[in-house]
Amino acid sequence: MPLMITIEVPDKLAEAWNKLPPARRSSVVDYANYLAAQESESSLPAIVEEDEAAWDMLFGDQVRTANFQRWAATSLAQSGPEPLDPAKL
Repeated sequence: MPLMITIEVPDKLAEAWNKLPPARRSSVVDYANYLAAQESESSLPAIVEEDEAAWDMLFGDQVRTANFQRWAATSLAQSGPEPLDPAKL
């Protein structure tokens, strides 16, 4: 969940900023710029309405949904549980 910006957050940031020696303030700015770049690079692409409509149509098809549920139940029953691999823990 994203942090909600309130009046207290900027005040606390300004207070912490003022306590830093000037030489360290540029490090904070660099880090803030890095975080902003990461946020913009990892943002989700825009939703394509045509794709959403196609998925809605597929999920809304009761026959396909029933077929998928039958296939999934059969596949899971045949495969059984995977053995626990201690190397993956």
